[in-house]
Amino acid sequence: MTQPHRYEIRLAAADQGWISFDIKESFLDRGDTSGFWQLIQRMVHGGCRRVQHPERYRHRLSIEGRPLHYYAVVGRKSRDLDESCLAGL
Repeated sequence: MTQPHRYEIRLAAADQGWISFDIKESFLDRGDTSGFWQLIQRMVHGGCRRVQHPERYRHRLSIEGRPLHYYAVVGRKSRDLDESCLAGL
């Protein structure tokens, strides 16, 4: 099994500052192999981030005409990411 790449995440937001990002719906699925699902879970459950509001929306249609959904996520930065949030990714 190949080792997934390390994520370099630095947020300019101060602790308790507002953060937001968009992420493809499939990246939040437990079956995701990119590592984003694990990263989001660790950031939230490790106390690094607090999700205030996720909003699902149709980003666009695929070339086959199927809707592609994303989530807009708004939250708060609780503290900087540390090794406990990133371990094993």
